[in-house]
Amino acid sequence: MLPTVSIRYIAIVSITYVLLYTTVLSAVCADPSHFAGLDEDNDKTLGQKFFNRFYLAICTVTTLSFGDIYPKTKTSKILVMTFSFVSAMALASQILGVPY
Repeated sequence: MLPTVSIRYIAIVSITYVLLYTTVLSAVCADPSHFAGLDEDNDKTLGQKFFNRFYLAICTVTTLSFGDIYPKTKTSKILVMTFSFVSAMALASQILGVPY
């Protein structure tokens, strides 16, 4: 029998992980040229940058990806690939109840 994991625990870990990833993306890939679909006018302030990267993180972790914002440079592609892989492993471990 698989151990049970609370929904609250899964939500807290997921939100923390997405916010951490958003912060890393905002710091490392602050320039809009790292992503296709972001223009200078909609990515000027820190709030706009954080929102756009949070949107990308949510679309990536939920595999919704509408294709409107996607990585263009090697740095941003590596970060998104790493995030996708780690989030898939984290989701699988949470579903199976395996601690990580």
